[in-house]
Amino acid sequence: MIKPKKIISINFSKNYCGVDEYCINLEKSLKNDLTYQLIHFVLKNSDFENHLKENGYIFHSFTKKKIVNIKSLIKFIHLVKNIKPDTVIIHTAGEYYLSLFIKKATRLIIIRHNSFKLSVFPNIFFLKRAKFIVTPSNFCKQVLLETFPYFVNKVKLIYNPVYYDETENEICKEQDNILNIGFIGRLTYLKGLDILIDSLKILKEDDIKFHLYVAGKFLDSEYESLIYSKINEIKVEKDVTFLGFIEDKKEFFKKINLLVVPSRKKWKETFGLVVIEAFINKVPVVSFNSGALPEILSYGPSGISISENSKELASAIKQFEDKELANIYVKNGYLFAKTLCNTDVFRESFKAIL
Repeated sequence: MIKPKKIISINFSKNYCGVDEYCINLEKSLKNDLTYQLIHFVLKNSDFENHLKENGYIFHSFTKKKIVNIKSLIKFIHLVKNIKPDTVIIHTAGEYYLSLFIKKATRLIIIRHNSFKLSVFPNIFFLKRAKFIVTPSNFCKQVLLETFPYFVNKVKLIYNPVYYDETENEICKEQDNILNIGFIGRLTYLKGLDILIDSLKILKEDDIKFHLYVAGKFLDSEYESLIYSKINEIKVEKDVTFLGFIEDKKEFFKKINLLVVPSRKKWKETFGLVVIEAFINKVPVVSFNSGALPEILSYGPSGISISENSKELASAIKQFEDKELANIYVKNGYLFAKTLCNTDVFRESFKAIL
């Protein structure tokens, strides 16, 4: 019997995010391959820990965002010593320093999910120890290489994939006579829902029929109050539906015929997995020029990327009343997702560096 290669995956994100999605996709990609065993190190009481519990995956929890006290560090060192991993993957930047407590003989892979610039010190020591540095977009890759150009040969681009069923991709849209606009993600200032709400005022003034479906949860009560205040002010209460956090994204995409990703530019979207999910579900996309979003939408092109402005956003949304134009974006987006963001490419790309 072949002894499986043991892989420790470290992700200390607290709230559900793209890092979690990447880890979940890695787990799905390797779970049926008996040559690998994936063990997760996660933050206690995080959304990701809850997901791992529900799905019966192997994990160990830590009680702090950073392993800074002696007791916790001893626990980490002890677990690594007992597990004897062949590979350690570190996803969250706050835990890069743990590379100092991993044997040099162990293969270290650092995933640079964040698109903000890393400081040279002390990160140069952590990145130097890595066999490979993986980025989920060309944008992240270029940002990293601006600071660390000497690591160019160890940086690998591996797009986050989307799981889909070919037999289910013909989706019947509801109420196609109006613009059913979708927003999905964390409901925070940086994700730009307020700008999208402002654009609804312009659409209403121009007699454009629309309905907005918002999926996600508020993390800030003050921002929540702002959003509801804007909705009441422009009198579109009946035209906006809040769905809360959703598990079944396919049902969400069935409701809409346009996805808007209005993330503010300073947020610098690392990849925008939700865009790829829209592509697979044959929904066109409008986004702001935030991080990797223009990169993803440039293929084909597969969508419209604009400046951070409610007037420009309203103008872009109105273009999708043209069904022929919308179908061109849909076809280009679907081809991009199916070709570069499929699970086979993701799995084989990772197996090549594990």
